[in-house]
Amino acid sequence: MDNIKLIRMVSGEEVIAKVLQETQDGGLLLKNPCILLPAGQGRLALVPWMPYAETENMEVPSKVVAFQVTPKSDLVNEYNTMNSGLIVPDKSVASPKLTLVE
Repeated sequence: MDNIKLIRMVSGEEVIAKVLQETQDGGLLLKNPCILLPAGQGRLALVPWMPYAETENMEVPSKVVAFQVTPKSDLVNEYNTMNSGLIVPDKSVASPKLTLVE
């Protein structure tokens, strides 16, 4: 999953990001962090965590990180779509069966 993690901050925020490395103090260097926000009716919205920052990488000290886990693949796909512009197809989508005609 390209080291993409779901991170709970001590403030209660849930952030999804690519973890580039752990810092010497146990903190995290994050790429393209996004916060998860409730969007109503059981849905979530992904929003850039610091939308007005000049950089896409952010160092977060260990004292603000409660824990990190591996997110579900659907959430990873949404995160990747948001950050790459590519749409990841659903696994349940069937492709048509092709046959060669001579």
